[in-house]
Amino acid sequence: MRRLRLPKLLVVSFGADTWEGDPISFFKIATTDYPIVGERIAR
Repeated sequence: MRRLRLPKLLVVSFGADTWEGDPISFFKIATTDYPIVGERIAR
C-alpha cells in the first residue's frame, strides 16, 4: 500500500495584474489585501 505524501511547499502565482494600480487590468485589490488572501490560501 502506498503512503500519502503531503506537500511541504505550495507555489502560487503572485497575480500582480489584480493590483488596483495595474494600468491594464480592471481588478481592484489593494496592497493591504494581499496578506489576507495569502492567509486564506494557507488554511
